[in-house]
Amino acid sequence: MKKLLVIFACILLATAAFGQWDVIRGPVEFPSYSDAVALNATTILTIDDNIVRKTTNFGQDWTEILLPDGVDVNKIDAASETVAYICADDGLVFKTDNAGDTWTQVGDTANFVWDLESIDAYDENTVFIGADDGYFMKSTNQRDFIGYGLCCR
Repeated sequence: MKKLLVIFACILLATAAFGQWDVIRGPVEFPSYSDAVALNATTILTIDDNIVRKTTNFGQDWTEILLPDGVDVNKIDAASETVAYICADDGLVFKTDNAGDTWTQVGDTANFVWDLESIDAYDENTVFIGADDGYFMKSTNQRDFIGYGLCCR
């Protein structure tokens, strides 16, 4: 009886803690994506290969923004409702300051040719990026990326 009471209490606690999720719209119909970020309640950016997809009406309509051929994007993160960053293979970093309408390669990443696997935009100028082989980078001005040696090994 005590075990049953504990199980019931756990289920009740989990329901209260996590609540219920309502499917507002979905599934979204496009081939695939590797990451997504919400800039606000209705504007979402997704990435796949060298394509950024943008919706401003929570997935009802999508526009595609092409990055240069050969770019293979991995992750995206937003710093604000208008500023977001993308990290890609071969050390490429892109930034938008108009909610994803246009993207510009930022930073002199010629010294860093690692595949960039994760990104965290702390604010509009400070960006942290994790790369393959345990490397990570930081920029506080979108131009100069400082690379750090092996971590987490």
